[in-house]
Amino acid sequence: MKTLIFTLTLVSNLAIADIPKYFGYDWIDPYPTNAVTNYTNVKDYTNLNVVHSFTALDSAACNSGKCVLNISAGQSDVYVDICPNKASDVECIKSSYQNIWGIVSKVKSSVNKPAAIYLIDEPFYEPALKNNGVYEPFRFPSYVCTINEALSAYNLNIPVFTILADNQYKDITFRNEIVNGIPTTGCSVGVKSTVDWIGIDNYNWTTKQQLLDAYSILDPTKKFKWVAVPASTYDVSTSSRMINFYKELAEVDNNFIYIMNFRYDQCIVTGKQIG
Repeated sequence: MKTLIFTLTLVSNLAIADIPKYFGYDWIDPYPTNAVTNYTNVKDYTNLNVVHSFTALDSAACNSGKCVLNISAGQSDVYVDICPNKASDVECIKSSYQNIWGIVSKVKSSVNKPAAIYLIDEPFYEPALKNNGVYEPFRFPSYVCTINEALSAYNLNIPVFTILADNQYKDITFRNEIVNGIPTTGCSVGVKSTVDWIGIDNYNWTTKQQLLDAYSILDPTKKFKWVAVPASTYDVSTSSRMINFYKELAEVDNNFIYIMNFRYDQCIVTGKQIG
């Protein structure tokens, strides 16, 4: 794979075990239209980008397992969503669990299978998981349980991850839900209610120690693989910045599996090719 060869060349002076397996961007498909427009700007140096529709997933941008499929809650019927346009938990749950099964069924029949599923960004802040403005306890892990059950039923082995906001990982109740899931009676026997990968979104980190401290608080036993979300001020759209960021992650911890940049990088915002 050209992107992998390029990436490995950049980090050839690092031990392979220390290199995050995946590197890519969220939002390479534009909002709210139907094409993947930013892929040409990043395809030569990424191997896992996030898309938000089955149209994008079945495009050439996602051939050979090069994409994550994002699943949202209460956002829009333009993208893959468990309860489009619902603004509360009581409204969302009328269709959400059934829709998760329908989404996984569609994943099964898709031309391209996602390499991972990004389930509900910053879930504890999502209005569709709240009643009267308060998060409904164990709603997110119950959705993780349901999607894992559906994936198993359709013989799909796809990791599930989410990204937490800075204040979410610091909240003991939210952290307990993420790390431990729901009580054992909340899922079918053998089905887990915890994600496989976990990330923390903080736009203001400036040192690798801050990164390590945060993930060590969230996941001290390394139960999960980690997703690094670079600060918005950290533009990685040049090869020199990329290799430096890989080095920094290797110095922090080799539990990182994926560097997921958001669309604010110059490659995405301006269409500038990597230099």
